[in-house]
Amino acid sequence: MRLKKSYFAVPGISLLLLLGACQGEDDTSQAETEVPHQEQESDEEALSESDKTEDNQETTENIQEDAESEDNINEEKQTESNDNTNREDAYSEEDSKESENTTDSNITETNYSSRQEAVDAIDNYEVVEQTNLGLIPDIQALSDAGAGSQYISWNMGNWMVLVRAPTDPELATGNYKDAEDLARDVVDYLETNYLPAPDERGVIQINDSGEAPSTNIRWQQGNTVYEIDESIDNPIDALQIAVESAS
Repeated sequence: MRLKKSYFAVPGISLLLLLGACQGEDDTSQAETEVPHQEQESDEEALSESDKTEDNQETTENIQEDAESEDNINEEKQTESNDNTNREDAYSEEDSKESENTTDSNITETNYSSRQEAVDAIDNYEVVEQTNLGLIPDIQALSDAGAGSQYISWNMGNWMVLVRAPTDPELATGNYKDAEDLARDVVDYLETNYLPAPDERGVIQINDSGEAPSTNIRWQQGNTVYEIDESIDNPIDALQIAVESAS
């Protein structure tokens, strides 16, 4: 009977060993299966981190591009603002002058923003009160001399006329004997040829210098100043332009 028990015990042990071996293979297979799964998760996490890095880089680049675009816009606005400022400064320097043009008759017209500014633009105007020279019975003038020149000035209505001639005839144009001779010729012409009537001021300046003869005529009407500026040795030609503008 003992021999039989021993005989049946051996197969029981073998069966247990066989089951153990199978169990071990299952555990090994499960472990091998879990390892690739973990590796896959690690790869996915790495890819996810890479995507995030790329997204962050792209976002940073977009922010930089937006900042550069905004800087460009601000720079353009600043440039435009500076241009506007420059234009405003230019206007402020000429705020009293509105327009200026030259007519076909060599008369320059300058429009001012007010009548008074136009009046003030006629400088060198004065009322000659002290006189010492009679050009004609109705015209009394002031004769003065200095610095090698003789000056004669007088008023005709709202006009003030000033003539200058060198005291040395060699330095004059040679068309007149002296400043008095020039003044009388101008008065004679204007007695029969009528200038335009200034509202308040008109000035005629004649220089009989042989080197730089000139006749400048300016008068104010309303907000406008008219000017004739001729570099000629015959002042009557310049006066004729003004006379013709009044007809």
